[in-house]
Amino acid sequence: MSHANLACELLCTEDSQKATNLAQELERLNQERTQVQNRVWDEVRERVEKGISEGKFTHSIVVADPSWHEGVVGIVASRATETFNRPAAIIALRDEFGKGSVRSYGGKDILSALRESSQYLLGFGGHKHAAGLSIKPDHVDAFAEAFDTALASKDADPDLLPLFVEGECSIENLDFKTLAELERLGPFGPGNPEPVFTVRAAALSHRILKGRHIKLSLGNDVVGRGLAIEGIWFYGAEREDVTSKKLLEIEAEWAGVPELNRFRGKATPTLRIKDCRLIHHC
Repeated sequence: MSHANLACELLCTEDSQKATNLAQELERLNQERTQVQNRVWDEVRERVEKGISEGKFTHSIVVADPSWHEGVVGIVASRATETFNRPAAIIALRDEFGKGSVRSYGGKDILSALRESSQYLLGFGGHKHAAGLSIKPDHVDAFAEAFDTALASKDADPDLLPLFVEGECSIENLDFKTLAELERLGPFGPGNPEPVFTVRAAALSHRILKGRHIKLSLGNDVVGRGLAIEGIWFYGAEREDVTSKKLLEIEAEWAGVPELNRFRGKATPTLRIKDCRLIHHC
């Protein structure tokens, strides 16, 4: 949004009025960044969900747009990998070239994949978990195909990766205040993984989204007399025990990331589900 020198000036100045002005300007820029970031994420999410429903983005996500700000593509790429469980490259295009950020998922070596698809890039650099790239706009589609092909051969099956859980929590704990505090622990990625908790709850209702994802209402009891929270499980429809009708008669332990799901200006307490373990018939 601006230059990092503003933050340096704030830390170095001995003038209280200047410090106040700089802090206010930084706060204004941060709010602007958040708005831009949320808009870009909304657009990326819609595009990726549509592409997946059409059989695209098999092993990776590569999306680009001239309206996206290059200052937020790294955060959006991290969010895309966390949401869709695959490496992601988010690219902000300009007239002659685009700049993008790439994030890994499941231990896949994205730097190696970038090397294998480098014939379509102007340049790239980073490490196996996070990288940056530059590219001509008319090479994006070819790069996306080559990058996806390269990642298909990498050793990492998300379904076989261990899921580390921080602890247990109840639906009562998943309120706006608690989830806002969890957000402050970010940004998440290698070295600071997003927190996963288990929640014991019954599925009060569920519906399949675009053939592969599941949206649920999770409650304290099967009849829905207690509190409830929204749950979203990307690719959960591939689990037969989750999509069957008996799900509504079963209590389960749901492992997921509690978060405020911000979409089109609205924030909703949500459990982004990673896995579940059926317990018993209620």
